[in-house]
Amino acid sequence: MKPIPAGTFMMGSPTSEPGRDEYNFGSSGELNETLHSVTLTRPFEIGDVEVTQHDFNIVMGYNPSFFVQCGSSCPVETITFDEALAFCNVLSLAKGLPPCFECTGKKKSTSCKLSSEYGSPYECQGYRLPTEAEWEYAARAGTQTALYSGALTQLDCANVDPKLGSIGWYVANSNAAYDSQTLTTCHENTYSVGTQQVRTRSANNFGLYDMAGNVWEFVHDCGQPYTSASQTDPIGPLKCPSESRIFRGGGLYSVAHFCRHAERADTPGNDIDAPDLGFRIVRTLP
Repeated sequence: MKPIPAGTFMMGSPTSEPGRDEYNFGSSGELNETLHSVTLTRPFEIGDVEVTQHDFNIVMGYNPSFFVQCGSSCPVETITFDEALAFCNVLSLAKGLPPCFECTGKKKSTSCKLSSEYGSPYECQGYRLPTEAEWEYAARAGTQTALYSGALTQLDCANVDPKLGSIGWYVANSNAAYDSQTLTTCHENTYSVGTQQVRTRSANNFGLYDMAGNVWEFVHDCGQPYTSASQTDPIGPLKCPSESRIFRGGGLYSVAHFCRHAERADTPGNDIDAPDLGFRIVRTLP
């Protein structure tokens, strides 16, 4: 876990950013990237990597991942939003921290909601998922370009973008050396891809790895349009259908522009537990 100070940043992207779509639509409705100032008043800590298969198995007692052959140091995936919240609860209890959620059921039948003790996730000091604002603030680590490593210059699938390739795994470079890799089509060409071990690309200024690519990461908010108005400790709707949960960062199947720090996505086709979808955890600091 890496400590992140409270602070103010510009959330979203300029209209001139390569790969930016002026309007993105998902199950949540409009997922635009309008630039706006955001102030986070609470410091927090965040996992320096996506939760791994090893960590998920140790905490929960099972490994739901499709890419098991990638190994224990690879991100856990093929999980639901509620499985991620259940993981946070079990970890909080193990660490003597208050659980942030009320959960019922097990594994894929798990159903969780924010505990009635809290008006927003920011108020709980147990483990949880980041809000959209916390995730983007942590990913940018004081930068304002498409990636913390710089601007994108290669948006096609065949050529690895030098800035993205140095920090993340995506369709152009995520070829895997194990049998369970899968095939995906990008711009009419076929690529063989799989997840990769964490901490194998360069970290950002906060010491965080894999904030672009490898697996998409769930955040706590449901989607809603941005406006240009300044916000303090923003949080999107807390309740929405499973297919409307927002995730960030791009994954192994993603083209370069989906890995930008401003990119927002939700779950197409109700595929709420996909092999390119994982999470990392945060905790509000006292």
